[in-house]
Amino acid sequence: MTATKHVLLTLGRLNYGGAEKRLLALLEALKAAAAPLRFTIYVISGKPGVLDDRFAATGARIVMGRPGVRGLGHFHRTLKEDPVDIVHANTMMASGLYLAVAKAAGVPERYAHMRNTQAQGGLSRAVKDGVFGAALRRSATGVVGVAEATRAVTGLGPERFATIYNGLDIADTGPSRPSGPIKLLMLGRIAPAKAPLRAIPIVRAMVEAKVDMTLDVVGATDTPLAAELERRIAEEGLGDHVYLRGESDTPTMWFEGAHVSILLSRHEGLPGTVLEALSVGTPVVATDLPGVREIAVRTMGVTIMPDDASPERWSHAIVAAAGIGDAGRAEIAASFAKSPFVIERHMELMRLLWDQGFAAVKQRIEQER
Repeated sequence: MTATKHVLLTLGRLNYGGAEKRLLALLEALKAAAAPLRFTIYVISGKPGVLDDRFAATGARIVMGRPGVRGLGHFHRTLKEDPVDIVHANTMMASGLYLAVAKAAGVPERYAHMRNTQAQGGLSRAVKDGVFGAALRRSATGVVGVAEATRAVTGLGPERFATIYNGLDIADTGPSRPSGPIKLLMLGRIAPAKAPLRAIPIVRAMVEAKVDMTLDVVGATDTPLAAELERRIAEEGLGDHVYLRGESDTPTMWFEGAHVSILLSRHEGLPGTVLEALSVGTPVVATDLPGVREIAVRTMGVTIMPDDASPERWSHAIVAAAGIGDAGRAEIAASFAKSPFVIERHMELMRLLWDQGFAAVKQRIEQER
């Protein structure tokens, strides 16, 4: 009988973020597969989140941590009180500190999961990332990235890095078939990195071109930037075209109802909204980012816009993407189902990592090339 391994995952807070949604889907799939793995979720912020109950429903134990450097002592005590076989950290470069503590606590396998293709800006952040990066390179058994481009953030060579693409569960309902005026979707946190204000001149260009359209903005509206976006919508007289819908726990419904999904972000890792859209056959028009390019060369349906693209050029690209029809959407969905971005492959590689270790994953990925 295979011994059950105890895996501890660190997360900031269990809300609707990309890492949290992808890990929840993975744990649900592993539970359905009866994998011999036991999970603890260590919530670094110590704050409850909207997904707490859903993570708990997978059988995972949730431990509320302590933020900041002082919380590292609490983390060490947690590892000692209920010893783990694997620590898998999901806190970008700060993962280095948690892996250093795990190493000191005698945890045999220690992984970091990188989910962005560039470090955050600012001198303070650069200094911190330098310290965290040094700890990461000394303490990690291996580093996993959601895209090949995330390796640049770590400063590691390819021998200590493995790309495991996020995976989605493919619906068996077939591609969506929206009708009526063009429905655009922008789904995600209304935060500076997502650059939601860039949508205003694009919508203005479409309205001036007499395109019959609406844009649904789906994301939490309790942020200063959301208030600024709402103000700009009113100033531009676009209230009949742009709607702030708030946060949703049923994102698939929004992607199925959209003719086109747009991504305006300044930086991303492997953008989950792009994958979610393509999985139901909805085309995507997106900014030129490394993670987006990795998706575009492995499945159909992505139009990449250069950094200097004008609002009018975005408008033309969106109208073209919206016009592909049911056959085009079916082709996108079929292409995605054969891509490396499906939950079965993601689960297989993550389970291999936790069952047999980093070298086994590296070997499997090399065999697939």
